[in-house]
Amino acid sequence: MLKRILYSIYTTLIAFPLLFVSPVVYGQTIEEENELFTAAFIYNFIKFTDWPDSHWAAVDDIRFCISGNDNLVDDLQRLNHRVLRGRTLKVEILTADSFPEECHLLYFALSETLKFRSTLLKFNQLPVLTISRIEFFAAQGGMIEIDRGDGQTHLTINLVPVNNSELKISSRLLILADILNREQQ
Repeated sequence: MLKRILYSIYTTLIAFPLLFVSPVVYGQTIEEENELFTAAFIYNFIKFTDWPDSHWAAVDDIRFCISGNDNLVDDLQRLNHRVLRGRTLKVEILTADSFPEECHLLYFALSETLKFRSTLLKFNQLPVLTISRIEFFAAQGGMIEIDRGDGQTHLTINLVPVNNSELKISSRLLILADILNREQQ
């Protein structure tokens, strides 16, 4: 019960900035609103994640990379050039000649369901926060899986890849999630 109450409070606090991230479009479908809400969640993951100092040494921007395509990609691209934590967020769609290891966040779109595992292997110990809505993403080595089933957002966080990458995820985010490999906390 306490977890549900805390979840309601935090989702309100996390979703509220959504009003300032993107203009409100009247007449949106429930699916479009869900996509916008999910984009706001991902945007706020940056606030609740700390990267090793060495990952910031050569860059001034937060590189948010996207692999593939789905309905969420357009909303994620709207985050381009937002300033967060004193750094400009640069959203980039990965191409064959991109260097995803230079990313801070990497979102795997639903179109990558059959391909994401091979890319994840490259990030085994790199400080890149991997995020997806692909079913069982976290169980297969991704860091944060988002599920918008039954009208609510459910997060699953796998602590093994998080700890291997030297990323630190705030307890304020962890309390909202189902945790895989909790003994790694």
